[in-house]
Amino acid sequence: MSTFEIIEKKLHDALSPTLLEITDESHKHAGHTGWRPHCVTHIHIKISSHAFLDKSKVSIHKMIYKALDRELKNGLHAVSITYIKE
Repeated sequence: MSTFEIIEKKLHDALSPTLLEITDESHKHAGHTGWRPHCVTHIHIKISSHAFLDKSKVSIHKMIYKALDRELKNGLHAVSITYIKE
């Protein structure tokens, strides 16, 4: 299973999103802190979920980081998030 498939599955399992787009932005950070060649180190997530309805921005980010905890500890360095409350 690819890194994207793992991330997508974990976000689906944790948040049941109605919209989920994951973009690898690692190439934009070549040479920066946390970047590693041939690895997914920087991603952008666009996500919408009913789970966000009455949550603050900080809570939403924590929910996403919790779902991706293992990846963040094993090579994923940066996650930018665009979320939509439903």
